[in-house]
Amino acid sequence: EDNDQEATNRGQDGGIETTARVHPGPRRATSLTHMPAVGIVVYGGRVRAAGGWEYPTEIYSFSYESDVVEDIRAQRSWSIVGMNSAASGEQDAMSLAGRAYHTLVRMNSNTDALVFGGLACRKEICRDSESGYSNDLILLNFTANSWTLLTSDADSPGPIQRPTPRARHVCAPVSKVATVQHLVSADMICFGGEDSDGNVLNKLWSTSEKAVGTATS
Repeated sequence: EDNDQEATNRGQDGGIETTARVHPGPRRATSLTHMPAVGIVVYGGRVRAAGGWEYPTEIYSFSYESDVVEDIRAQRSWSIVGMNSAASGEQDAMSLAGRAYHTLVRMNSNTDALVFGGLACRKEICRDSESGYSNDLILLNFTANSWTLLTSDADSPGPIQRPTPRARHVCAPVSKVATVQHLVSADMICFGGEDSDGNVLNKLWSTSEKAVGTATS
């Protein structure tokens, strides 16, 4: 279906219809969170393509102007959030990279979100052997519409512990009222997943927007 033409779309699972000129197409292994400033945010995933998989790099937001469920259909709107590199000030979608089986977690600030790990692809189309397991930690700021790579596997390890590259893990935000030792300064905790050798992982990690990682179990 041509995204340049206004159309009404309903997912095969019978979800809410969305009438918009821009919308994310069907995909698997994507991520979703809610950012008060822009609405529901969808990032990444992968789509079957000839010769491999396509890893979309766009960040989509779905906003509505009503708290009443019955009114959502009249106020629905998809849009693409243009994210610029905080380092260069220029939009660089391929450096942000498409990814799947990653996590997207809203921070307590309500303006920032952290992306962690997943299968990353820096080409238009990736075969399974060309997408790599990642331990990238990326800060998305929805006020400045910017992204910042906080850590990656290419960084010098130094004194900071980092989770190994992984996919299919789970992450969640940590409330600032938490009193559990090792978590009071954390913004996010992550658990499990699998690595590039197929090992299933069971460590619990905490991290923050300052990119300090700590294995807690």
